[in-house]
Order: sequence, then structure tokens, then C-alpha cells
Amino acid sequence: MTLKTFLSENKYAVLAFTASLIIIITFAINITLSKYNYDYFINKIESQYNLKIEKKGDYSIIFFPKIIFKQNNMDISKKSENFSIFLRNLKLEAIKEYSNLNNTNFKLNSPSTVINGIPLRDLKMNGKYKKQEIEISNLFTYINEGELNLTGKINTDKETSFDLTGNFTNISLTTLLSQAQLIDWKRLSFKIRSDFVVKSKGKTEYEIIKNLNANLPIKGIFLINATQEERFGTALLNLLTEKIPEISKISQSLDFIISKFADIPSRIEGTIIIENGVVKTNELFIINDYAKMRVNLFYNILQDKIDGKLFFYKEDNIYLTTEIKGNIRDPSILVGGQPFITKDSEEPLEDIKKIINEGITNIFQKLLEEN
Repeated sequence: MTLKTFLSENKYAVLAFTASLIIIITFAINITLSKYNYDYFINKIESQYNLKIEKKGDYSIIFFPKIIFKQNNMDISKKSENFSIFLRNLKLEAIKEYSNLNNTNFKLNSPSTVINGIPLRDLKMNGKYKKQEIEISNLFTYINEGELNLTGKINTDKETSFDLTGNFTNISLTTLLSQAQLIDWKRLSFKIRSDFVVKSKGKTEYEIIKNLNANLPIKGIFLINATQEERFGTALLNLLTEKIPEISKISQSLDFIISKFADIPSRIEGTIIIENGVVKTNELFIINDYAKMRVNLFYNILQDKIDGKLFFYKEDNIYLTTEIKGNIRDPSILVGGQPFITKDSEEPLEDIKKIINEGITNIFQKLLEEN
């Protein structure tokens, strides 16, 4: 009886509440439908990350019981002075819960991606986006014959910042840098793996590189490819040392490198560190059954300047020291830092790498003409 009286006295309040609830729900649906349409998602992608939509492809949007945006066969690109990316046939799924519209869960799959000339296959990334921050729960891709996994956070609020942890395996460093058009090292091969941490922040690409920090303990395989001509030329240089004493150091160096490292797979062990945009090596060794090489290297990314030394060991003693100087694309590898031909010459021949690239027998011919 009491309950009946209460309902009777408050039926108008109940009806008013129900009507208000219906109006609110209808209004919320209309707002949602008008806001979360296809153009909204496309504009969000383009404006938020300064990306260009090359091809839109097919899409679908579901509003119940949650907002689900699906995009197939989209092509996206971005290009600046130092960075470019192109994702082909991208599949994107973005999910928003009505209880938390500020948070977006996403899945991304691109069968073909190119970053600064480096091809990535079957790129897959899962994560969430909230208030200018991307949290990557998992990213996996194939890079040439290798693999890359990483997790971490990227913030794009007042400045871009990222803190990433991951690992890669069977990555050819020489192939990677060649594809990025940073080097042209035809005779050297590095294949490495690492568990790494990398972070940076900045408002511009310059600041991001300047503030770049990373730690990469690496292991891998190193190989110098040598031709029969180079082996024969090295033997000829050894024979010439009595006639031309000033070439003894370069002859000794080439003979040691060719005989101890050429075409002999060597192990790489050590750590690469990046501190504020400067790449450094820490206890980095290249080792095989015949010899050992220690690499002390500094590379300033912004200045594109290399300064380092290679220490070659024979029976645990330093047998040979060479210097590396120049830019990453075409560095010089110097013996003793002095030209080994002291006569007037437009092109001093103290650079080991240059001698190998030009052909040792050609250098041999020049030596005979000089003398």
C-alpha cells in the first residue's frame, strides 16, 4: 500500500526523468554521429601527426555498443628534410568506449612500409591513444631478413618525446645504412642483434637528434670481402717494401687485415651507446680465431663526423692502430695519420679503404711509376 501510494504521488517525476533520459541519450547519439564520422577520423590522422593521405580505400564505422572505425587499403605518407615514411595498403582499426571517449585503442597493419628508404614488411602495431600520448603495447615488423620488436610511449603534446624498449635480430647494419643512402660500403658486412632502449624529446627534428640517447648491447657477425686481385696486390706490396721503405707500414697493415679478417666470419661483441646525439662504442670487439680488433668510435649524427680508432691485436698485444675520420658515407681509414708516400702527390695514399676500393694492383702500378 505504501509503495503504491509512493508511485502514484511520484508518477509525474518518474515520467519526467524517463523523458529527460531519452532526450539526453538522443542528443548524445546525434552529437556522436555528427562528430565521429569518416571525415573526423581522416582529419584527426592528418592534422594530429602531419600526415598526408595518399589513398583512402574502404572504411566502415560502427556506433554500437562502442565506436569502431575500420579503414582498409589506405596509403599514408610523411616527408620532411631528414625523415620520410610511406605506409601502403594500411589497415587501421580504432575503438572508443562510450564510458571513456578520451581513450582510443588501435590496431595497425601495413604489409609494406618504407622509412627513410628502409623497407619494413608486415608491420603490426597494437596500442592506445589518450591525450596526445601513444602507448605501444606491441610493434613487430620484418626489416629485410631481420626482425624488430618494440614497446613504449610517444608523446606529441607541446613537444615530441619517446621512450622505447625493444629488440632486433639478424639485422644487416650495412644493408640498412645503404638503403638509407648514408653509406656505400661494398666490402664490409655487419649483422647484429640487440636488446635496446632509446629515448629523446624535442620540438624539431634537430632537437630530437640532439637529445637522442640509447643503449644497445650488440652481438653479431662481421665480414670483410676480399678479391683475389687484392690478395695478389697485397703480396706485391710486401715485395716492394725493400725498394720503397715508406710503404712498409701500409703494406704491413693491409697484409694483416687481409690475412686475418678478409673472408673470415668474425664475432662482434660490445655495446653501442648514444649520448645526446653522439654515437659511441663501449668495449666493442671484433674477434675470430686468428686475431682481434677493438673499435673505439665516436660519431656525431648532426655534424656527420666520425672520429675513432681501430686497434688490431695479435696474441693479446696491439699489433696495429688505425684511425677513422670523415663522414659516415665515405670515411677514411688511416695508418699512422701520415701519408705513406712522402713525394708530392695530389692524392696521398694513406687511406686503406681507398686503396682497397681503387684496387691494390692499381696502387702497385702507381708506386712503380712514382719510383
